[in-house]
Amino acid sequence: MSCGGGWGRCRVPEPCSREVVDVARAGVAVPAAGWTGARGRSEGGEGGGREEGSHMVVATDAPVDHRNLRRLAERATLGLGRTGSSASNGSGDYVIAFSTAASVRRPFNAELMTAETLGNDALSPLFQAVVEATEEAIYNSMFMATSVKGNGQSVEAIPLERVREVLRRHGVGQTGTP
Repeated sequence: MSCGGGWGRCRVPEPCSREVVDVARAGVAVPAAGWTGARGRSEGGEGGGREEGSHMVVATDAPVDHRNLRRLAERATLGLGRTGSSASNGSGDYVIAFSTAASVRRPFNAELMTAETLGNDALSPLFQAVVEATEEAIYNSMFMATSVKGNGQSVEAIPLERVREVLRRHGVGQTGTP
């Protein structure tokens, strides 16, 4: 979430690659033949049935209390869902959210504490920002990842040229198209 110097100036970030977002929203499937994804499964779904999870962090400088931080964290899973995740059984997705606002810090020995926090009605722009920032971060991590090898295994990067080819074939991301 990009807040540009203060919670009063929060803005929803623009996706770095509008084409990727368009492809997901248009429902265009990129064929995975010959590509083994980050979870080590081939297109046939092999891989021993072991699921991996997504670990997401929501950080803000907005003065948000613990209850509303939980609500912000829940919105991150909506961003995950926008990318096509079904949060299947065993996926182990989790989110941690925190605020760096001085007004919500809890002094160690305080017997009584009061804090100025945002009210519920002020959270909708933050909810939207969390959803969109999470979606963008997932796409960025997928499309900027490099091939890696270790512990006797290898994971290949997504073949970007094939993705571009599919996008072109479906007219996604081109001027005047959805």
